[in-house]
Amino acid sequence: MTPRTHLTTIALLCLMAPIFSLAAPAGFGAEQEDKSKSIFDHLTRSEPLEITIRTDLGELINNRRRDTYQEAQFSYEDLSGAEASNAIEIKPRGKFRRRVCDFPPLKLKFPKKQLLAAGFSEHNDLKLVTHCVDDKEIGQDYLLREYLIYKLYNELSSNSFRVQLVKVTYEDNGPANLGKIKRFGFILEDEDEAANRMGGEQCECRGVPKDSLMAADERLMSMFQFMVGNSDWDMAMSRNLLQVRLSNNYVLPVGYDYDFSGLVNASYALPNSDHKLLSVRDRIYLGHPAANAELQQTIGLFQSKKEKLQGIVSGFKLLDKTSRDDIAAYLNSFYSLLDQLEQQPEAEWYKLLRQPISGPVFPQAQPASVER
Repeated sequence: MTPRTHLTTIALLCLMAPIFSLAAPAGFGAEQEDKSKSIFDHLTRSEPLEITIRTDLGELINNRRRDTYQEAQFSYEDLSGAEASNAIEIKPRGKFRRRVCDFPPLKLKFPKKQLLAAGFSEHNDLKLVTHCVDDKEIGQDYLLREYLIYKLYNELSSNSFRVQLVKVTYEDNGPANLGKIKRFGFILEDEDEAANRMGGEQCECRGVPKDSLMAADERLMSMFQFMVGNSDWDMAMSRNLLQVRLSNNYVLPVGYDYDFSGLVNASYALPNSDHKLLSVRDRIYLGHPAANAELQQTIGLFQSKKEKLQGIVSGFKLLDKTSRDDIAAYLNSFYSLLDQLEQQPEAEWYKLLRQPISGPVFPQAQPASVER
């Protein structure tokens, strides 16, 4: 090779290098080897992950009722410490929160082709729970309380949504020039991914009969909703539930969306008047009828996890002590109710749980035989 030819080859390689760089999936390709891993797995950290979302914030906030995606840039620090950046699409999501929140919750859609090229699974839809209210202190408190609920659920069962806490910088690149907004948020794993992880597939199931449900999981989910004071769900309508159809054809119900719960106690939340609740802090059990012996199995699990759950709350120092103490007291009132049930073996526990309950004491004792 002559010196001139050698120099020409080098020049051509230099010109071609950016082309190859652009062809490679930006941001999340280099360190991925396990092809069963998802983008959610890739973003999972033990600590809050710092991310930046650049988009037209004016369009996002002012046109929140639309159901179309808009372009955005999603940036974060990968495990090697380098900044990774990917073009994604985002849109407002939800129903109530989309209407009432100062900042709507979002759906993040990653390009499947890039995910697959990088060796990830095709699960590309992630929900981002946002701060909702502009008041930074109040918005952060509500959001962290709801995030904590998911972590409590994770402790009780792997059949629950995984979540990743994030510190988000929303950066406006639109004509409104809104600058930057920095808030906490958290990401939920893709619904299809969650269903696959639990051994089934997501189904649009409504009106699933009791005998087609995984009974123990249904009771656990229902008791968990009772524990956190959430009545904003419905089994028959599959509202705020992921329904997972398992290989045995049974359905596994998994709860989500807890901003109307008593544990969060958001100022915008409304008590469920259909069940005659007067406060969002009131509790009512909305699961299927169950005999005492069945409920005892579920209660036994919650009793065995009491110290673990209390430890998760007390150790979550991102919430201030006042909030942690409030949550601890609310959980203690739940455990007081469980203790009262176990002290009344002759009562029909389901009927006691099925009435509106304010505080740590049942309104009245209702002894009755349990239908078998």
